[in-house]
Amino acid sequence: MDIHSPKDIKEKLDGLTLSNREKSIEMLNKILKSLPKEYAKLIEEAFIYKRIPKEYLLSSILFTISTATGLTFYIKSLGYKNYANLYFTIIGSRGDTKSEGLKLATVPLKEIDDQDYEEYRLKIKNYNSETDNEHIRKQLLIQNASIEAVHLIHSENPNSVGVYIDEVYSLIEKMGNSSSRDGIEWRSFLLEGYTNGYVDVSRKTT
Repeated sequence: MDIHSPKDIKEKLDGLTLSNREKSIEMLNKILKSLPKEYAKLIEEAFIYKRIPKEYLLSSILFTISTATGLTFYIKSLGYKNYANLYFTIIGSRGDTKSEGLKLATVPLKEIDDQDYEEYRLKIKNYNSETDNEHIRKQLLIQNASIEAVHLIHSENPNSVGVYIDEVYSLIEKMGNSSSRDGIEWRSFLLEGYTNGYVDVSRKTT
C-alpha cells in the first residue's frame, strides 16, 4: 500500500492493530454509509429498538430488493448480462433475531403477495370457463415450500421469485446427498439461477 496522506497512515495502522471483528464492523459501517438514507435509518432503528443485528437486516433487505428486481434490470460486465440473483445465509445462535430481520425486510413483498392473492381469489370466484382464460396467481415470496411448488410458482412468475427458508440446514444436508432426489433438484434450481441460466421449470409436477 502506497502512503501519500495521513489517512493512508491511519488505514495502514488500523490494518495492523485492529482485530478481524473490528475490521468487519468497520467494513459494515462503510457499507451502511453508502446505502440510501431510508435503508440506513431502518437498519439503525431496528438495531436500537429491536436489537436486530445490522448485518442480518442488511442481508435481508438486499434479498428483498433482489426478489423485487428479478429480471427487470441487469448490468453488462465481462461480456455477460448479470441479473440480481443474490443468495444469503444468515448464521447465528438461537435468539439472535435472525427471523425478525427477515420478517421486517420482507414486509413489502408479503403485502404485495397478499393483495395479489385477494385479487386472484376474486377472479376465481367469478371465473367463467367458457369466456375466461385460466387465472394464474402472482407470487413473489416462497416460504418453506417443496421443490415442486417452487418450480410451479416460478413457472407462473418467470420474472422473479424469492425463496425464503427459515431453517436451511436440512436443505444443505439434502443437497450434499447424491441419493436425495429433492437435494439434486434444489441444487440444480439454485445453480441455474446463479449462473444466469434459465431455470428449467419443465420438470414441475402437478
